[in-house]
Amino acid sequence: MKEQIECPHCRMVFSNETAFSRWVRQQKDLDSNRDGIVLCDSDMIVHRYKFDHDRLYQCIMLVELKRHGAELTDSQRDTLAVFGQFLRNDKKTSCKNRRAQAENRPSRVFSVMSNKVVRCRAFGAHLLTLENTTPDNGWVRWDKADITKGQLIKLLRFELHPETLRPMDGRSHHYKTSRLFD
Repeated sequence: MKEQIECPHCRMVFSNETAFSRWVRQQKDLDSNRDGIVLCDSDMIVHRYKFDHDRLYQCIMLVELKRHGAELTDSQRDTLAVFGQFLRNDKKTSCKNRRAQAENRPSRVFSVMSNKVVRCRAFGAHLLTLENTTPDNGWVRWDKADITKGQLIKLLRFELHPETLRPMDGRSHHYKTSRLFD
């Protein structure tokens, strides 16, 4: 479905679809219903590469954004769940259960910016649903849980755990590096 956006100045509504997206939709050989092919755009990859001036510890997640209270289609929900398993390496602890994830996900990755191997916690894929177009003009939901605008900001800063919504301490100097990933 094409996303519609409204100009804040003139209130004119128009399609936010790119020329490439329109081209893909018109290709008969890419029929999702007939062939089971899902082509999804990626709304937002959130990557925090620095905590307390240290780039040795990083966090990353994918966020799918739905505006105007829209729901995921069945194929989008399935694709997001599958992709989220590949993009999750967070460990189970006594205060949180681990969500499904692909086996043997790396927690150490090479950072081009740092030019060295760093530890990166990957928190999978999450659904952000807005009542309207921004957190300022309606309710906000994170994975179907009602949250505040302040909580959303903390989630995007990785100050709240994206799955438990509990406070998260990303400062690597508080623990031995290995404890963050155990």
